[in-house]
Amino acid sequence: MIETKTVCIVGLGVIGFPTALHISKYHKVIGYDINPEKVKDASNHFFATTEWSEVPESDVYVVCVNTWYRNGKPDMSAVELVCQKISESLIRKALISIESTVLVGTTRGIYEDVFKRQHYVANCPHRLWELGTLSSEDMKSYGVNQLRILGAVNEESLKMSEDFFHSIHTPVQLVSSSEISEMSKIVENSYRYIEIAYAEELSITCKKYKLNFSEVRKACNTLKREKEGWQVQIMEARDGIGGTCLPKDIEYLNYLSNPGELLKGAIKTDEYYRKLLK
Repeated sequence: MIETKTVCIVGLGVIGFPTALHISKYHKVIGYDINPEKVKDASNHFFATTEWSEVPESDVYVVCVNTWYRNGKPDMSAVELVCQKISESLIRKALISIESTVLVGTTRGIYEDVFKRQHYVANCPHRLWELGTLSSEDMKSYGVNQLRILGAVNEESLKMSEDFFHSIHTPVQLVSSSEISEMSKIVENSYRYIEIAYAEELSITCKKYKLNFSEVRKACNTLKREKEGWQVQIMEARDGIGGTCLPKDIEYLNYLSNPGELLKGAIKTDEYYRKLLK
C-alpha cells in the first residue's frame, strides 16, 4: 500500500490546477497561488490559499509557476522565489519537483543555492495540453498522467521522485540528470515550433506560385519509411504560432549559444506569416 503524502502544488494555473486535481486522487493536496481567483476556483476541490503562512509543511512540493522570456533573456524569477519560500518553511527533508519549463541548469542551481543540498530536488517538465482544448477522452493521452521525462540532481532525488510519480500513476522516462530533462522540454517545443514555421513558409511559397498548399502537404505526407523510423509529416499552417510555451521555449534554446540561424529563421518566418494574415 502506498503511503498517503501531503503534496503542495505551487501555482494553480493551466498546468498546476489539473495537476493538483490528478494528484488529489492519491494524496492530500494543498494548493497555493498568488491569484485569488485561481485559489477561489481551486477551493471547490481542495484546500487552497494565497497566504504562504497557511501552507502546512508538506512531503512533496510540485512547482508549476510561470517562467518567461522578457527583456531579451529567460526569466526564472517566479520559480526561484517560490523555491525560496519552500526552503524557508521546511524543517524535515522534502521532495521538490520542478515542473515549470526552465533554462538548463536552473534545477541544480536551486538545489545548491536555495536548498543548500539538503532536500530531494527533481525536474519533470509537464506535457499537459490546456484543459480547454481537450475532451475527456483526450485527457487520458494528453493530460497529467502521460509519459513524462524525469531527471534529478542526484540518484537519491531521482529515486524519491520516481516513487512519487509511481504513486500517482504517472509513467516516467528516467534520464541521467536534471539538465537532460530541462533541455528535453525546451528542445521538443522548439522542434514543434520549427515544424509549424516550415509549414507556414511552405504555405507562403505555394500561394506565390498559385499552388494549393493543402494538396502539396497531403502529397508530401504520403512518404513514410517505417523500417527506418521516419516519415514526412508537414503540419498545417493556421493562425501563426500562438500560446505561451512554443514562442518562449524556442527563445530559450536560441539563448543557449545557438551558433546557426535556423531558430532565428523560424521565428522570423512566423512573424512574417502573421503579418500576411492581417
